[in-house]
Amino acid sequence: MEIEYQAVYDKIIVEIIQHAEQKTTLSGIILPAGPPPAFSRGIVVSKGEGTYMDGVRIPMDVEVGDEILYNPNMVSPLELSETNKYTLMSDRDVVAIVRKGE
Repeated sequence: MEIEYQAVYDKIIVEIIQHAEQKTTLSGIILPAGPPPAFSRGIVVSKGEGTYMDGVRIPMDVEVGDEILYNPNMVSPLELSETNKYTLMSDRDVVAIVRKGE
């Protein structure tokens, strides 16, 4: 039985995209590819309906499927899967939506 998660209010669930390649020496020491990036990338997999102000719903700028940039120090990790990494954040924590040129 597969469990589905639905974010609520102004929260989004993001699948973390792993871009940095790590190298492992023969003795098992992990060498990072370089310094950690200032922002991380992810794909929005669930979003809430937005927040309310004075009884009026304020929709979010992100949609499910959007690739986003976010500050990894401002979010909460989620343990939803053994194979993929996820994080929970507010829509205010999104720095940018990545648009791919055609």
